[in-house]
Amino acid sequence: MLDEKEAQQVYGRKEARTEEMKWRQWVDDWLVHMISPNMYCTPTEALASFDYTVCKGKFGDLEDTVAKYMGAAAMYLISKRLKSRNHLQDNVRKDLYEAANKWVAAVGKDQPPSCGARGRTSPIWRCMACCE
Repeated sequence: MLDEKEAQQVYGRKEARTEEMKWRQWVDDWLVHMISPNMYCTPTEALASFDYTVCKGKFGDLEDTVAKYMGAAAMYLISKRLKSRNHLQDNVRKDLYEAANKWVAAVGKDQPPSCGARGRTSPIWRCMACCE
């Protein structure tokens, strides 16, 4: 947490801090709930994700198989539950693109990522990097 003097150096105007807090809350409340449904929207994509996880981990053969198939199945089902709970479209990528377009429209297309003197990064850029 920044004190008032540091906040003034990082944000400049109070409106900038308010705007960033608004978008951070939006990311927490809406955007992060789209990540799992987009990563695990089909069984094939869920398996590919867990295949990558298993490939980078140090598991034995049995653990590899269990982690890959059980993890992929669990995350696929969880992603379907999140899709339903958050009222996402059948094609969840449309919701992700709409959310990204909403953010771009709000900050402007020519706006660089929100970074201050301390190198903090806007949460939406971190979130979007997860989806690439």
